[in-house]
Amino acid sequence: MEISERVSLIKRHTADVLGEGEIENVLERVSKPKHYIGFEISGKIHLGTGIVCMAKVKEMIEAGVKASIFLADWHTWINDKLGGDREVIKRVAVGYFKEGLKASLLCVGANPKDVEFVLGSELYHHNDSYWQTVIEVSKHTTLARIKRSITIMG
Repeated sequence: MEISERVSLIKRHTADVLGEGEIENVLERVSKPKHYIGFEISGKIHLGTGIVCMAKVKEMIEAGVKASIFLADWHTWINDKLGGDREVIKRVAVGYFKEGLKASLLCVGANPKDVEFVLGSELYHHNDSYWQTVIEVSKHTTLARIKRSITIMG
């Protein structure tokens, strides 16, 4: 496929493209550029998430781009979605959300095997307790407390 065709697929059905001039340059230099899209696991899959977003993922794959979908389980936990229970969040992410997105990919004519699904917690895996502590401290720190501590710093 010609680079101009690949650029057209990447830009199709988009309202705005940041760094539009760079697309052709990247496609000339990188044989299989990477694309990712991430979703907070916050409940039922919306049609806009399932069908519309997966149609765009399909176009990216057709343009020769390696597609990854991040299932943002940590963001879900940070925002206290699904009761803030990390085990429930992970179970919903893998058992429902991932499977729903795979079905959506099939609906738009894409092969789910062409997409890599990654849990956010997998990205932080080597420092589980550190990141958990960072998030817990952050969730229990108020803006007022932060402002008080900043004045001490000068």
